[in-house]
Amino acid sequence: MNEKLKAMIKKAQGDRSQNTFASDCKVSSATITRILSNQFMPSATFLKRLSTGAHNFVTYEDLMKAAGYLSDDTDSEIPTEIRFIARRIEGMNEDDKEQLLRIFNSTIDTFDNKYKKIKK
Repeated sequence: MNEKLKAMIKKAQGDRSQNTFASDCKVSSATITRILSNQFMPSATFLKRLSTGAHNFVTYEDLMKAAGYLSDDTDSEIPTEIRFIARRIEGMNEDDKEQLLRIFNSTIDTFDNKYKKIKK
């Protein structure tokens, strides 16, 4: 297996045990072990499952690139953190999305006001 994928999976796992990570992603811990020991190449579907429980802003796109399914020149100009947030809200209903947008805007406004004070 390529070392990029192994490193990306470990980054996605974060400080959780492999069993907890697997449980959070609804995959088998044994399958993750097989991937990390070069016995199994994960499918795009499996990587999608891993991305649902990933930490450290690891996205499905990051895992797909690390596995070699996407080339590095497919980088988006959208920051990883924003893509991560967008993927997390995909399944939300419109009311929840609207509420989240209000919270997000309020948080950004608060940050901007504090930053402006610090910068002066």
